[in-house]
Amino acid sequence: MKLWILSFLFLSSIVSASERTSETLDARRGLYRLLSADSLEKDSYHFITSMQFFQQDGMLKDTENSSVRDTKTTLGFGYALTPHIQLSANGGFNIASRTPRAAVNGGSSGTDAIDIVQGGAAITGVYDIGEYLHLQSRRFTAGVSVWIDFEKITRFIDSPNIIPTLIFSTDHTDHPVLPFRSHLNLGFRPANGARFYKDSAPVKDYDRFVTDTLNSWAWTAGLGIEFPTRVVNPSAEMHIVKTANSSFASTPKWVTFGLKGRPFPTRNIEIFGGADIGLSSFKATAAGQKPDAPVVPLWNAILGFSVSQFGLKETETSVSTAEYNDLKSKVAEQESVLQGLRKDIEYNILQGRVVDAITKKPLSHVIISFP
Repeated sequence: MKLWILSFLFLSSIVSASERTSETLDARRGLYRLLSADSLEKDSYHFITSMQFFQQDGMLKDTENSSVRDTKTTLGFGYALTPHIQLSANGGFNIASRTPRAAVNGGSSGTDAIDIVQGGAAITGVYDIGEYLHLQSRRFTAGVSVWIDFEKITRFIDSPNIIPTLIFSTDHTDHPVLPFRSHLNLGFRPANGARFYKDSAPVKDYDRFVTDTLNSWAWTAGLGIEFPTRVVNPSAEMHIVKTANSSFASTPKWVTFGLKGRPFPTRNIEIFGGADIGLSSFKATAAGQKPDAPVVPLWNAILGFSVSQFGLKETETSVSTAEYNDLKSKVAEQESVLQGLRKDIEYNILQGRVVDAITKKPLSHVIISFP
């Protein structure tokens, strides 16, 4: 497996070996704010970009104990249609190469490279269900995300990869001592090896590593926590991708540590950096055989930034500039009329009599004044 943790606004929020099970660092869908139990907003957008890199020797045993290098760039964009529904898309390039350390089994000692273009789109729905439990706002948010993976690679694609994910998040940033956000995401990834390779094709671990394909379905899970501070927001996430036939040791799993900060306090611009640390063991498969689980690199560096336009809260109303100026002129006109009435009232003459409320008799020598 290749660590595809790309870049989502740093706060905390999602799905398989190629889908990050959360959005703390994931730029692919740009869903960070919704999935991180942040304020539910509408008419807001999120743009994020990131770059990743790793190099590791002796990573693919069946490809001559190769040294593997991988560089990835990704752009993600998200837009909130309503406070509860968001659309998003992502795209990017992946450039991977391997250099065998020893030519065995008829292999070549030269460098082999694969360049692919990756992309996808998603729809996500979330809802603050804590209100039904009489909890504070954003205490317990739940939802579902469906991501459609459209990847143009070096081989023919039979169909897209559709991956659903359940989302659970909580927000305790109002805690007086230790404010934090956390999330749990559970997803399912179908077997996708047949979409890229013929059964008779001599597929190596390197091919599956670059294209992120696997013949087995997989359950995915991610658990993350973030500690927002005034300067930087540190975060940590644990990920696992449990395939059908893999043992726990070989099951892809890794932990991501990240930092996010706002260099310009008055701007909605964030920069972030992070690192994936692989935790699973890898047993290479012979060429032509179908592996039980993808390979996980020992480390993967991440660097990126994001720009967002925070929209309207659920209780807010949108007013255009023209409407605002028209309302302001009417209020000014009304205030002018009231000021004139206050002055005129001093010169008004009242005629009549004042009656005692109890005796019902007229009162004399009564002076009426207006404050």
